[in-house]
Amino acid sequence: MGDFVKGHEYSLDEIRAVLGGETMSYLPQKGSRIVCGRFTSEMNPEAPERVLVGNPPKVQRKAELLAAQGGVLPIFMKIAPGRWEFQGPMEFVAYITDMAVVGPKAAKAGRAGEVVGMLEFRPVKGTTR
Repeated sequence: MGDFVKGHEYSLDEIRAVLGGETMSYLPQKGSRIVCGRFTSEMNPEAPERVLVGNPPKVQRKAELLAAQGGVLPIFMKIAPGRWEFQGPMEFVAYITDMAVVGPKAAKAGRAGEVVGMLEFRPVKGTTR
């Protein structure tokens, strides 16, 4: 997970120097692995526990890759342009595509019609980093 400290801010360059991955992705990937989650509260009001997956094919593929990979990821929330707050390591729980569950969350976020699923995460117990 690197030496990230929960609640501290990091630049995108600092995050990428440790973890790698693309700059313009909510689930940056290095090789065939998702290396972290970078989410915005504007797009995901219930993040970091619940993250809406948009309908562009590339966005869906990232969610599917994470679902296949599973495990624990370092999670960051955007607090300002170029500034990200480390939320801690979080365990991937599920990729939900049932629109009866996802639809109301998308509507509440003002994203009705553009969301195809939702990623669920839970904090890893007993971690401060």
